[in-house]
Amino acid sequence: MNDKLYRYMNWPVIEGILYADEDEPQKVLGMHKTGANLLVQTFQPGAKSVQLLLPEDNKMKKMEVADEEGFFALLIPGTKKVPYRFEVTYEDGSKKSIEDPYRFDVPITEDDLAEFHAGVHENVHHLMGAHLQTIDGVQGCLFTVWAPNVIRASVVGEFNNWDGRVHPMMRLSDKGVFSLFVPGVKEGALYKFELRKRGGETFMKADPYGFAFEDANGGASIVCTEAEFEWSDQKFCKKRELAQAPTEPMNIYEVYLGSFLKPKDGRLYCNYREFAPKLVQHLKSLSYTHVEFMPLMEHDKDQSLGYVTTGFYAPTSRYGKAEDLKYLINALHEAGIHVIMDFDISYYSTAESGLSFFDGTPLYEEKDEKRRYYQPADAFLFDFRGREVKNFLLGAILYWVEEFHIDGIRIVDLASMLYLDYGRRDGAYFSNMYGDNVNLEAVEFIRHMQQVLKKRNPGVITIAEETTGWQGVTEATTNGGLGFDYKWNIAWKQTFLDYAGIDPIFRSGAHEELTSTMLYAYYDRYVLPLSHDDFSHGNASLLNRVVGEKEDRYAALRMLLAYRMVHPGRKLIFMGQDLGEPDSWHESREVEWYLLDNENHAKLQHMIADIHKLYLTNPALYANDDEEMTFEWVDSMNAKNARITFYRHGIDSHGKKQTLFVLCNFANVMKILQIGVPKKGTYKEIFNTDKEQYGGTGFVNPRAKKVVEKKADGHPYSIKMNMPPLSVLLFSYTEE
Repeated sequence: MNDKLYRYMNWPVIEGILYADEDEPQKVLGMHKTGANLLVQTFQPGAKSVQLLLPEDNKMKKMEVADEEGFFALLIPGTKKVPYRFEVTYEDGSKKSIEDPYRFDVPITEDDLAEFHAGVHENVHHLMGAHLQTIDGVQGCLFTVWAPNVIRASVVGEFNNWDGRVHPMMRLSDKGVFSLFVPGVKEGALYKFELRKRGGETFMKADPYGFAFEDANGGASIVCTEAEFEWSDQKFCKKRELAQAPTEPMNIYEVYLGSFLKPKDGRLYCNYREFAPKLVQHLKSLSYTHVEFMPLMEHDKDQSLGYVTTGFYAPTSRYGKAEDLKYLINALHEAGIHVIMDFDISYYSTAESGLSFFDGTPLYEEKDEKRRYYQPADAFLFDFRGREVKNFLLGAILYWVEEFHIDGIRIVDLASMLYLDYGRRDGAYFSNMYGDNVNLEAVEFIRHMQQVLKKRNPGVITIAEETTGWQGVTEATTNGGLGFDYKWNIAWKQTFLDYAGIDPIFRSGAHEELTSTMLYAYYDRYVLPLSHDDFSHGNASLLNRVVGEKEDRYAALRMLLAYRMVHPGRKLIFMGQDLGEPDSWHESREVEWYLLDNENHAKLQHMIADIHKLYLTNPALYANDDEEMTFEWVDSMNAKNARITFYRHGIDSHGKKQTLFVLCNFANVMKILQIGVPKKGTYKEIFNTDKEQYGGTGFVNPRAKKVVEKKADGHPYSIKMNMPPLSVLLFSYTEE
């Protein structure tokens, strides 16, 4: 090497590159002005020789060996930077033409970095991760990662034989953003980030912002575009704000996609596209308005049901690719079905290849080990004090809603976010600045997320699973609330399931539990959930919670499923329960569709189809049902006979007031009796769970009933009617 070239070279930085611990390789690699010359340097491990090709004059210039490990340099006259390539010859005689990654400027602005570090970059998935693009006419992939506590970050993959020395990334900010444009990388390439800590420990991590993964068990990330798909749901999405308003019905079918339908050819799972016909047919036939998917983000453990996530920006590879999922969602939208996605933003998988100790330190997780581990989920809790962490989660929510046209999200296990001590051992938390157990930063994040999401996507709804009685869950953020549209009514669910298991003989003693649900029905805007939690892993199905002889159990099941439809609150039921499945659910088995060949189950589903249709076509059962004026007790005190009656009020499509009268008989007693009512008029039965076509006895009320002035149940008027055992009856009401 000539002396002039030697003097121009920055040997401390070169040594850092040779030993793979340099975080600013761009200081020497690439083409740099040096006085009246241009200095070109490259590190090509395993190379025997390197020639510099200047396309403008089509000349090859042999580069000098600066270090036998593969560092080459060349000084050329001139001060104007020009395009160039390397022609590399390896020890085995093979040759390769290479575009130098270090001659390209990274298209990331200071504003991008400032917004990311402030936690407010709303399109962060465009900034971070892997993105195919063309720079200066050269196609390749821009890789960007946040790892503030490493001394070197490299992108590795099939394109460089997984050698972290080849593509060390350029540090863009003193807060740890690294980036590099690698020419020639194509869609489908596998990659990871190789990170090196101070002290020399080196490890590989999957991309936190990866759009796809090699497999569900910690495999490499996959370079891919945001899946191209020709949507046909534009009109549906434009009407979303009106269709999901409080004046409209919401009847939700909860699905674990992996066991909704199983392939018959030996595969573990169907493709997203294969689910579409059966799912759409089932939802339409039973008049569901929404489907709620249990998490479809990438996850490493089937037993977590998707709730412990590894890839927050990637649909799980179990069921196919992103474009396949878009096909499924588009098919649902074309059928008029809204899509809700379960989302866990409180914690994530402890898998070594993922977010845990990402840069060798607790970066995404809580910094203090006492606060970090969340035992109920065997997971690490996010650190909501980290602005970049909050940006990661906000970006993921926006990505799913906007890229996949999701109509709503349900935030899971909200209490684990809201409280510093929830799910932890005694003493395993720190108080906040006010000395209590509220996670102030998490609360601030939730409010900010709601504001950004609703501003960018009017009509998208948010639902909270919150179990502790936090005040203001569905209150507007401007009023100090959390801003959710709905909250799961866990108290109602528990009361409902407990009551379902009581022998009818003893229900009079539990009557207050049945009626007490109306004391808090308007405290928040509620969804009444009968979810997978209630029927899985040993928990009895709804059919097996009720007691009695076979016919009585089916009658009780019809009664209970109809009762939830006439109770105020949006509805949610887990797959299989609308078939009357007798078995506890497990993710390894398919929904027991064969049950529909059985008369009892077929008739049960007939009843469910009819009550669901009735729900959709009668505003008195759904419109603004979070307001007290929509419900009116007629008789809530008849504990002795385990019977309740009430009115539901609404406004029909013509602006006319609508009233329905509801009779629920929770006793296994059949009677002809006078039912007291406070209002004169005509009552006509429009639904009865005891119809023969539903599997009942046929003890119905075929003709309209006119009120008579005869006292009953504490009211001046009454109606003589047939009251079947274990039944729910609905009557239209016409005022006299």
